[in-house]
Amino acid sequence: MSHLLLEKRIRDSREEDEVRMLARARTLTVLARLDPERKDSVLRFLYETNLINKDSPVVRLGGISTLGFISGSANLKNIDLSFSHMANVDLSGTDLEGAHLAFAVLPGANLSETDQ
Repeated sequence: MSHLLLEKRIRDSREEDEVRMLARARTLTVLARLDPERKDSVLRFLYETNLINKDSPVVRLGGISTLGFISGSANLKNIDLSFSHMANVDLSGTDLEGAHLAFAVLPGANLSETDQ
């Protein structure tokens, strides 16, 4: 992702550009394989580099179905998870302030103690 940020200038790309599709594919592949703590790290990196801001996301996470469990330390402020399918996801204690969850499917999700 660093290569895409620094050398491919992903922030300057358009939504339909190949570099964004590659970033999304890599992100979804990585998230599907990681344990909760490492998922938190990936999401924190994407958030802090301003790649998943809901107002102008560079890497779109909408439609994701690979989150599973996110530890309570996760910061998902202003993230766009619209159209995501997250059955039985544990988001307890997660900061979801300003998150976009329109049309998200959350059956069995644990949203206790989330900051919304």
